[in-house]
Amino acid sequence: YEVGDRVVVEGERSTRIATVAVPPVRRAMRDRPGRRVLRRAERDAVDSTDSPSLLRLAKDRAAALRLPIKVFRVEYATPPGAGGRGGKINLYFTSDERVELRELLRDLGQATTARIELRQVGARDEAKQVGGIGSCGLELCCSTWLPEFVPVSIKMAKDQGMVLSPTKVSGQCGRLKCCLVYEQATYAELRKGLPKLG
Repeated sequence: YEVGDRVVVEGERSTRIATVAVPPVRRAMRDRPGRRVLRRAERDAVDSTDSPSLLRLAKDRAAALRLPIKVFRVEYATPPGAGGRGGKINLYFTSDERVELRELLRDLGQATTARIELRQVGARDEAKQVGGIGSCGLELCCSTWLPEFVPVSIKMAKDQGMVLSPTKVSGQCGRLKCCLVYEQATYAELRKGLPKLG
């Protein structure tokens, strides 16, 4: 593949369309990254970044139906056929409650003539997919290098002497910051040998 080629790669839950950023290099099997390039993307292949109108349509229909959901990503799992019709679309949303979405599915299916698959994800998964800048000033760990989410408790913030204000200990997703886990083992080990305060 050449730099700039559009290709289909393995995603976390389905295939995704990507652009080759660096020239290919032969590597040993153990050194290969987790996601593989499957094939060249077809000329008319579209992904979510190319179709903001599809995302806008999904958000508008959800609002019109007064559904308590937040649609944040739409992507083609399989590209549309000739004329931009058909294909399979993954629609990602978050919701705090169980919601009946048959009417939304029907409306979107009629508007796009594509097979639509709804995927409900948690707040952390949304932040991972959307990305952003954390309070530390760096790109979010979950969207850059963090492979999976580990449980985080308020006890970790207490052990580290942090101010227990929700704005200080909550990440962009609204949940406890993942980085509270990073130093927890060090604090626990130091506490074994250090005298109590005072």
